[in-house]
Amino acid sequence: NSMPAWLALPYWSWVCVFSRQEDTLASACTFEAAPALDWCFWEKSRQGGWLGCHMLCDSGKQYYGLWNKTAELLKAHIPRPVVLEELKPRVGGDDLINSCYFTNTSFGLRAAFCRPLLYYNETTNRTCMTMLRDDFRQNPQDLVVAVEDPATMECQPPRGHPEPTTFWRKDKARLDLKDDRITVRGGKLTISNTRKSDAGMYVCVATNMVGERDSETAQLSVFERPTFVRRPVNQVVLVEESVELRCQVQGDPPPSLRWRKDDLDIPRSRYDIRYEKEDFLLRIKEASAGDQGTFTCVAENRVGKVEASATLTIREAPLFVVRPRDQIVAQGRTVTFPCETKGNPQPTVFWQREGSQDLLFPSQPAQGDSRVSVSVSGELTISSVQRSDAGYYTCQALTVAGSILAKAQLEVAD
Repeated sequence: NSMPAWLALPYWSWVCVFSRQEDTLASACTFEAAPALDWCFWEKSRQGGWLGCHMLCDSGKQYYGLWNKTAELLKAHIPRPVVLEELKPRVGGDDLINSCYFTNTSFGLRAAFCRPLLYYNETTNRTCMTMLRDDFRQNPQDLVVAVEDPATMECQPPRGHPEPTTFWRKDKARLDLKDDRITVRGGKLTISNTRKSDAGMYVCVATNMVGERDSETAQLSVFERPTFVRRPVNQVVLVEESVELRCQVQGDPPPSLRWRKDDLDIPRSRYDIRYEKEDFLLRIKEASAGDQGTFTCVAENRVGKVEASATLTIREAPLFVVRPRDQIVAQGRTVTFPCETKGNPQPTVFWQREGSQDLLFPSQPAQGDSRVSVSVSGELTISSVQRSDAGYYTCQALTVAGSILAKAQLEVAD
């Protein structure tokens, strides 16, 4: 069958593929014109007359017609020509114009299937071919966050016409935005106050008239920061006593634990460090003065680090460094009895004369014309010795860890 004469006009350029189904002749033609119609379908009825181009917008309403110059040539064959300029406002902003395949049923037209091909963009005042590329400009990345921290994943969808919108899937199901914690703005997904249940595999989905494109899968891991179940406690022990410091920590993933002393890592050769059931234990078999200090339990995993400290105080009973000794001095001379001690804490030293209730302490203010005094270092000094000063003198050293004493005799010669 011959085609209408206007199809041969040089005004149009086209590529057509024809197929015959029953008594309907259809062709899918791409036109290049100003303004372009792009895709149309043409039919020939039983009576042999050409009905023209059939377009179906997304509202379901059918339009017949061509651009105005062509329509002038088809007045006899088209009941109500609709020019493209009239079609624009009816279709609206980025609404879809579908290309459809029609069947002819007793003068009635029925769409068998439709596929999006072009849309009208009011911003650019152009009719554009729809498309959606495969490659995302930015894929979401794996993310690790702590419970209650915000989580943000971003994607930039592929280029497309019209510009694609995005939504997210979690574990293959569309993400529920009814949760107030979850917001999606553009390609940015934000989850505030994350929970363990938010962990999963996330996919950013770009969609427009053409269809959908999935981004690469990104894993969101929601872990728990370390928290102390049991903290080490301060301890006071005597030299050579045993010591145990314990801490217990929970977290996800399970935290690694270590001990520090005075901000330095502890050598395992000096201390017994190990796990005992759920406790992380530091044991000192026989404490010494050098073990005194601050011990810190440090717990750390992928999302956090916590520390808890305890002070270990080593009490050392008093010991004599220099003991007082017996002395013989002449009257009128000055005599000194040394008494040097050590301990932790530093011992308090005082003197007492046998048979007297008076206690003599270091730097004690002199009473009247007292000739007896005790220095800060613990020395007992008696000046202008008299015969009545003869006798036994006792040096005592006292701490919370214990006490010691030593006696010395003073003899007065003529």
